[in-house]
Amino acid sequence: MEHIKIIEEIAKTGLLRDIIKNIGFTEQKCNLKDLEQDLYVDLLEEPPNNLKELYNNGQLKYYLTRLVLNNIRSKTSQYYYKYKKDENKMVRIKNFNEAEE
Repeated sequence: MEHIKIIEEIAKTGLLRDIIKNIGFTEQKCNLKDLEQDLYVDLLEEPPNNLKELYNNGQLKYYLTRLVLNNIRSKTSQYYYKYKKDENKMVRIKNFNEAEE
């Protein structure tokens, strides 16, 4: 199967979205949508033969799971620097109001 067709299949079946939902349930939902889009960009930039080989060997779901895990858990990932780094410094309004009581 072609590189772009593999990515289309991932998008149509919602495979990547499901993996992100299962792993990133503690993350903010708006960040997870951005993560999904960033990972699609990464997949498009992936060398075509790598993605084809993973697909043909039945290892694509494992690979996508590792991509998501690495992005969510690593402090050196693009996801961390784009979305999570400054999020840790934010004060939630709800928590702020509760702290005053």
